[in-house]
Amino acid sequence: SRDLPEEFLSKIYDEIENEEIKLKVTTLRRGANTVGATGTKENITSDKQRELLFHMQMKDIECVARDLMSNAGSSTEEFTIAKHLEHVRPMFQKAWSPCLAAFSVGLQDSDHIDLAHLCLTGISYSIRIACIFHMELERNAFIQALSRFTLLMTTSQVIEIKAKNVECLKILISVAQTDGNYLGDAWYDILKCISQLELAQLFGINANKARLNITNHQYQNLTSNSSSHTFSLPFDNLFYSEK
Repeated sequence: SRDLPEEFLSKIYDEIENEEIKLKVTTLRRGANTVGATGTKENITSDKQRELLFHMQMKDIECVARDLMSNAGSSTEEFTIAKHLEHVRPMFQKAWSPCLAAFSVGLQDSDHIDLAHLCLTGISYSIRIACIFHMELERNAFIQALSRFTLLMTTSQVIEIKAKNVECLKILISVAQTDGNYLGDAWYDILKCISQLELAQLFGINANKARLNITNHQYQNLTSNSSSHTFSLPFDNLFYSEK
């Protein structure tokens, strides 16, 4: 409820008097005035005038950008680098959801194998971080997404397995090998995928009843008790390198 000290107010007054606060007269304003001198500001109909004003606007934007960059380069503020492990958990808690969405969209919308590798690398690293910091929600979300992209968990009757789906399965098994001690109840999705893989090998397109050595009745019982998938790609050589 009291006034500020007179000494403090005098200091502020002296600073303002010595360095006046002025708005920068931009090229855009000068250009608009130039156009206004030859025509009406509010109604610029000439193509030549519009082009002139456009170039003035672009020049003004360029000047502002240069000023911002020069000011940023001369900044005396110290940049702090986070080097401690305790910074990772809160950062990942903020970033995991948009990262999962980005990786999922990339895998779903594109069949480009290089893009699939990048997305799968991101998912693999995300699972690793979640396992190290015992983040169950994040870990389970990435594991479930990865298992879905193998297409082994789908309920569709006919499934077209693509190269990216095979890569998803490879990454899923690799995660099980490297981070198995930290997966907890996420093992359910991994084991279910492996079980469906065994089933796909048994009932692949190239598998025939003579090879299985079973009767028609036994074959029908097996297919009815299973998830009854029909895969358009055999899995016999799933983990073999392409020649």
